[in-house]
Amino acid sequence: MKNKILSLLLIVLSPILHSQIIELNKLGQTPGGAGFHVNYDSTSQRLFVGCGTSIWVYDASDTNNIQLVAKRPLLGIVNETALYGDTLFVAATHDGLWALDVTTDTLRPIAHYETKGDSAAYDMERSNDSIFLANGKKIQLLKFNAATGFVKINEFGVPNAMGLCRKNNLIAVCSRFLLNGIISVYDLNNLASPLASWTNNTIYLVYDVQFADLRDDIIYICGGSNDVGTTGQFYALQLSGNSLTPVGHYTINGVYGLAMAVIINMDSRNDTLFLATTAGLNGVETDVPVLDATGLPNDSLKVIAHIRPGLWHFDVSLMRGTPFLAMSSEWLGVLISNVSQLAPEDTLCFLPTGGWGHGAYLYGDTLWVCNEGYGLVAYKMNDLYYNAGFIQNPAIFHIFTQFVSDFTFVDDTLIVLNTTQIFNIKPWLLGGYPALVDDINNDGWTRVKKINTNAGVRIIAGDLIALSLKIYNPYDSQNAYPLLGTLSIQNDAKGFTVCNDTVWCGLKTGSTFSLAAYKVENDGFQFITSLPAPGEIINIAVNNDIIAVACSNAGFAWYQLNGNTLEELGRLTGWANDCSGIFLKNNYMYVANKLKGLQVYDISNPATPILSATSKGSSGWEGRYGSTGVKVADNGTIFLIDYHGSVFIIEPFDTTQTHIKIISDKNSCFFVYPNPVNDFIHISNNSDIPTCDFTFTLYNSLGQLVKSFQIKEDNAITLNVKTLHKGTYFLNISNKKGYLQICKIMKN
Repeated sequence: MKNKILSLLLIVLSPILHSQIIELNKLGQTPGGAGFHVNYDSTSQRLFVGCGTSIWVYDASDTNNIQLVAKRPLLGIVNETALYGDTLFVAATHDGLWALDVTTDTLRPIAHYETKGDSAAYDMERSNDSIFLANGKKIQLLKFNAATGFVKINEFGVPNAMGLCRKNNLIAVCSRFLLNGIISVYDLNNLASPLASWTNNTIYLVYDVQFADLRDDIIYICGGSNDVGTTGQFYALQLSGNSLTPVGHYTINGVYGLAMAVIINMDSRNDTLFLATTAGLNGVETDVPVLDATGLPNDSLKVIAHIRPGLWHFDVSLMRGTPFLAMSSEWLGVLISNVSQLAPEDTLCFLPTGGWGHGAYLYGDTLWVCNEGYGLVAYKMNDLYYNAGFIQNPAIFHIFTQFVSDFTFVDDTLIVLNTTQIFNIKPWLLGGYPALVDDINNDGWTRVKKINTNAGVRIIAGDLIALSLKIYNPYDSQNAYPLLGTLSIQNDAKGFTVCNDTVWCGLKTGSTFSLAAYKVENDGFQFITSLPAPGEIINIAVNNDIIAVACSNAGFAWYQLNGNTLEELGRLTGWANDCSGIFLKNNYMYVANKLKGLQVYDISNPATPILSATSKGSSGWEGRYGSTGVKVADNGTIFLIDYHGSVFIIEPFDTTQTHIKIISDKNSCFFVYPNPVNDFIHISNNSDIPTCDFTFTLYNSLGQLVKSFQIKEDNAITLNVKTLHKGTYFLNISNKKGYLQICKIMKN
């Protein structure tokens, strides 16, 4: 009986037991991202800027000529920094806590403290070599040593700790529980239980906590209401014995879906408070309100000024010793303003850092990237690899526009953005700047695709507001680009793609979401076929007769088209398969999992998909955002588009995509060892064919030639690979008679 049970168990587990999941290496990434964190160190006169998942360092000793001096790409969005001598501590959400060497322009890593599971580095407080880390669960007390790294000493606090601050022997912690914001104050000599606590349901989304400058008994709380972020809340509490009592309150409003108001960070000088309110409004302008808290607790908080920071700002830092305030913004990177007179727009300069990652396309050797808040940017691929040096600014093309999430080439020189603008890039190709040709002036596009139809080249635009697809002629400027055809889909307007003259889209009928196909003919949509989908479709991939769909919070599914009939081949649903983007090539399905990053499935047997490879993305922030899309180049290189990280470049998994094809030959002529290799590869000829008849070529994972050679004598071969970068390589051994042996080699 035991044997039968064991046999049955092995059958059930066999797909897992016999599949090896490969963790794919990252080869590079696009630089920067939206401004999310800023911190000025007055001693070194440096600005530390968190732009998406990258940390940038500026020399601000001359505020009229601020210079970028160091960069480091990470994997998590940067929340907080702290300088300790020549060591910079960086809290990078799901990438954990880093110690970096600020004396190097690459910010050389010294130590890394990994956050496990769904915990993350949301906030930290440093005291000499001690770090208090708020990881979304508890507060962890860590000790740092340059030789041994981080060591965990203690853990305390109520669940869901998001922020903390320390003053003398007191530590204040902000956390969330059951739709309430909670503030707890601890004595360093007794971390087992708090001295005092305060709970309030109007500030559930607590983000930051800070002690007053001039008093030890006043604590400031930043956050937002449980109303989808439309109201920002700020409280001042007084600590008296075992109680915390509100002595000041400030509220700022936004507009749902347009200008969200959450007071997310603050800085202060002598209890003059500067609040970062994401997109809180003062009239119609986004606002950094300035409050006077010097009269607390006897007097009330007073609003004394309003600073304009640029839309969607996330952090503020007073540049102590100067009259300036630095503000991080998703549109402007870092905005520096003179606040000596508290004028709304006394701006010194902007330090652009990038935007949120939405889309990427490889054309030839150029990667085109859509960054919300920053615009359309192009890079040469060779400039984006880590070994090219991350300090440089490799952008070769930039159109600044705030809400770009997609674009398409109409022809070799004409591009159309989802912002409805049409640009001619021919002047840029000739050494000038791209020219704005026209604007279709039809707001609400979220995705745009070129399609070839019987009536000529057309543009299909996904209308975010009307939940419809629309047809335009991009060349018909004479008639002001009239709307030629409309299809109401009542599905997310991002959920469509084109293949030849066919549009594949999500379609909602009643309460049912479906995958549907329409032929675009005579500037209209002709229905072909449809089949129910797991949920609202947000992304579609087509490869030959296989179609895959990503569904909002409902996983993904894949289908086969036989004639005009769709057949569902399989689906993976549930929260663990929260997929934002999908791509098909050969028998592999590439999935951008919002929180897990890249997942590659082998669907050669469609009924039993096998997870074959992964590569981590930014993992989002508070369970949101994260990886948004995935593309695969002809040579197999993978581009993981990430909201915070912009674009991660990942080594190929499917080597049949490159011109290097691994051919399995049971009678291989050569034995290649060791593998993996550190310094030397040894190649031994096991055949009677002279070694000098063979050509040996070594390629990297991008299909680029590294080395090619022939042996004049029939001796054993030793190949020195000491100087090669860590990664995957392919040794191609061939002769003129058609023999081909290819060995996949891992370089440590």
